Amino acid sequence: MDAEKKRMLFEKIENLHSYLWSSTIFVKSSQSVVDLWNEHLMLRNKIEEITLLQNRESSNVSYDREKFLRPFIKWSKRMKIKQNGIAIKYDDDIKGFKLETIFSVQKDTNVLQVPRKAILSWDVARKSPMLKFFFKIVELRKCFENHIVVRSMENVALALMLCCEKLRPDSMWHAYINILPIIYDTPLFYELDEMKSLFPSPAYEDSLLFYRNISRQFISFLMEIASTDKQFSDVRFQINFFWRSNFNKEESAMFAETPLTVNNFTFELYRWAVSSVSTRINLIPSKIAVDEIGNPLLVPSLIPFLDMANHEHFSGIPDFNVVYFSVQEDCAKLMAIKDYSCNETFNIYYGNRGNCEFLIHNGFVPSVSEENNFYSLKLGLPKNSHKKHEILKKLGFQAKGSSYQFKLRQNDSLDSLLLFAKVFVMDDNMATNSFDMLNSFENIQKAWQFLHDRFMLLHLAYKTFNNAGYRNLMINRLKQSEIMILKKAEEFCRNQLKINAVSGNNN
Repeated sequence: MDAEKKRMLFEKIENLHSYLWSSTIFVKSSQSVVDLWNEHLMLRNKIEEITLLQNRESSNVSYDREKFLRPFIKWSKRMKIKQNGIAIKYDDDIKGFKLETIFSVQKDTNVLQVPRKAILSWDVARKSPMLKFFFKIVELRKCFENHIVVRSMENVALALMLCCEKLRPDSMWHAYINILPIIYDTPLFYELDEMKSLFPSPAYEDSLLFYRNISRQFISFLMEIASTDKQFSDVRFQINFFWRSNFNKEESAMFAETPLTVNNFTFELYRWAVSSVSTRINLIPSKIAVDEIGNPLLVPSLIPFLDMANHEHFSGIPDFNVVYFSVQEDCAKLMAIKDYSCNETFNIYYGNRGNCEFLIHNGFVPSVSEENNFYSLKLGLPKNSHKKHEILKKLGFQAKGSSYQFKLRQNDSLDSLLLFAKVFVMDDNMATNSFDMLNSFENIQKAWQFLHDRFMLLHLAYKTFNNAGYRNLMINRLKQSEIMILKKAEEFCRNQLKINAVSGNNN
């Protein structure tokens, strides 16, 4: 690329960054989902402009992961990963890998052992002294010490490490990285129509905010990489860069020894790394990070081989903790939670989370709605209702802006919501007088009616369902689970109104 083209590239990236910085990216997120959607459209357009300037195209190509299985198995043996009764198999139904037993396995059998040296962890990134450009490991130590985004978010640090290892030609992790998907079914990879299909689920707003946050990180890192990209040293100081007045000088060199450049650090790469981490993350005790009393902190890690296990909810089995780390043997282990027959799929439990969290961070929704599933309900209260906000604060409610958030589960009581609703529906004159007015018959009925109407309106808003493709199947599954929760809550409120009406008439 000649000097003039490099200059144009730098100027355009600078202008895009300046626009994103000043208009949206570093401004507090809007509370309006309409504003968030419009911002999302702008973000996609601007990121696509950057992608084109980098001479890259968005990737939707097919990728034969199966051909990389044999090299990965050889690598895992070199890394002393030991399996006992399980193997990685390709499943055509899910278009991906799974763990499967190769003979009968009894409950509590240790079926897999992955030593620390084979685990790509936050420790690996944090300890980097590091690396020269094509030789050893990526140097990110300065990044951890100085950069506020990475310093406060260990998952981001691991994602950056994964980007660097993917780009480094002699990386020891290539056999593992090659077997990972190149495209995920998380909302970071959604097409516009798929993102829009999430509405009116709370996952719609959460996904827009998550996409926004990852875009913010990408733009910030790209600008810092640009400040030290050696390819552009001949034009760098000819331009009045936006970051000169906004970035710490120490931060500007944090990527100088990494393989990251303006051309290869793409949004495609970064969202792939973020999704690789979020879909496969495990926690292991750190060897270098400790708490205030000296105990090892749990740090995010990618555990090769083990992370090919898919999710399953084991009904009737109280202890799902089949993955654990042996400090004595310094390795991650996988235990059989039950007896397995030969050629049976070996799954693990991913943890306590709702369907919305599964969709955003794992790219799927369990086929059976689990007891940990919830609907994220947000209820707003006008900012000028000072007395009501004060009462709610005294009752233990914490506002986020002018709204209050609740986790509504299928079998939970509505006591907390009822208490909030009693304050919400109070007349302003009542709010200024006494807490006693909260529990008047009229106020309680108004509260139940308010909740009933809110739940009814929320579930009636679920009007459109697109059945085309896997992602829409997951979106529909999420929506159906949310409708079920809302309808049950609506029915409960309706019954309470009837019970209270009978009780009131008898009195």
